[in-house]
Amino acid sequence: MTEEEASKFTDTVQGAFTGIGADLKIDNGSVVVVSPIKGSPADRAGLQPRDVLLTVNGDSLQGMTLGEAVAKIRGPKGTKAKLKVLRPGVNAPIELELVRDRIDLETVHGQIDKDGIGRLSINQFTFDTPKQFETELKALEEQGLKSLVIDVRNNPGGVLQAALLVAQTFVPEGKPLMYYEYRDGQKKPELSGGNEDGSKAYPIFVLVNKGSASAAEVLAGALKQSAGAVLVGETTYGKGVVQSSYDEELGDGSLVKLTISKWLLPDGTWIGKKGIEPDVPVTQPAYFLATKLPRDHELKLDSTGGEIENLQQILKGVGFPADREDGYFSKDTETAVKSFQRQHELGITGIVDEKTAEKLEATLYEQTLQNPDADTQWQAALRKAREKLGIAS
Repeated sequence: MTEEEASKFTDTVQGAFTGIGADLKIDNGSVVVVSPIKGSPADRAGLQPRDVLLTVNGDSLQGMTLGEAVAKIRGPKGTKAKLKVLRPGVNAPIELELVRDRIDLETVHGQIDKDGIGRLSINQFTFDTPKQFETELKALEEQGLKSLVIDVRNNPGGVLQAALLVAQTFVPEGKPLMYYEYRDGQKKPELSGGNEDGSKAYPIFVLVNKGSASAAEVLAGALKQSAGAVLVGETTYGKGVVQSSYDEELGDGSLVKLTISKWLLPDGTWIGKKGIEPDVPVTQPAYFLATKLPRDHELKLDSTGGEIENLQQILKGVGFPADREDGYFSKDTETAVKSFQRQHELGITGIVDEKTAEKLEATLYEQTLQNPDADTQWQAALRKAREKLGIAS
C-alpha cells in the first residue's frame, strides 16, 4: 500500500474512518464484499457478503488493487457512492445509492433483559475492542448476568489479537484458542491465558451468519470448541488465513500486508472457504436481504423482474404482504402498496415512486430490521438461553 492507502488502512483498524462501512477483498480481479458493518450505510442499503462491486459513481473497479478500490469507494461524510453490484444468483446487476458516513467507533454494544440474559454485539475487531468488551461485560455482570449471547453477525473481522483477547475471557487457561499452520506444515498453538477471576461459568451462545469472517470466526470457533459455547445462525464466511502488516520496516509511510499462515480451529480443522457450521441452524426471513429500491424510475402494475421481487419482500417485511413474491407486480401488489401509502399519508397511487421507496426502506429498517422480535436468529438464541436456565419462554 502507498502511504495514502496505508493511512486509510490504519484508520480502519483503529476503528475510525469515513466511508460506506464494508469489509472488502479482491477475488480474481473483482472487488468482493466480505461483510457490511452492522448499522453502516452498506448495511442499511442491503449490501450482502459475496456481492461483487462492479462500479462506483460510474467508475469501474475491475482490475484494481484493494487499496485503489477502497480509495475510490471512500469519501467525505454526506457524499454519495452509487454502486453497481453483481449478486450471486441474480441475473442483472443491482444499483445501490449509499451516503457515506463516519463509521461507529464503538465496536461493542451491550444490553440485558429481565431474565438476566445479556447480549454483546461486536461489529468489528479494532485495537480498542477488548477494552470495550471488558467494560460492557462488567456492566452486564453487575446487573445480574446469567447467560450471555455474543453477536458477531456481519462482523468482517479485523485485528486478530483483539479477538483472541476477547476469547480468553471465557476459555480456561492453557486451552487452545486456535492454531497457526505455516507453509512447511508446522503448527503452533495460541493458548488461552484465562481470565483473572475464573468466574465466567454462565452459558454462552454466539450468533453467526455468512458475514461473520476472519477474526470473528476465530472467536466463534474458540468459544465453541474450548469454552462450550453454542453457535446459532448460519454457516460463517470461511476466511482461514492470517495477515500481518509491515510498515515501520519500510520507513516511507507505505505498508505491506502479507499472508503469513493459515489458522485452524482448536481441533485442527481449517475452515478456509468452508466456514463454521452453527450448532443451531437458523436463517433470517428473506426481507432481511432486501436491497434499496430504485430512484430513477417507478415500479408499477405489470412490471416484472428482480426489483419487483425485492419490493414484494420489503412489503412483507413492513406488514403489507402481496399475494406473490415472484417478481410480477400484480393487482394485489398494487393494493398492498396503496395500503402502505395510506397508512403513511403518501399519495395513494399504487406506484412506488421516490417518496414511497424512501418510506418503505426507512420503515423496514427502523420497525423490522432493528426490531429484536423480528430477528429470528436472536429469538432462537434467546430461547436456547432460557431453556438452559430453565426459564419458560
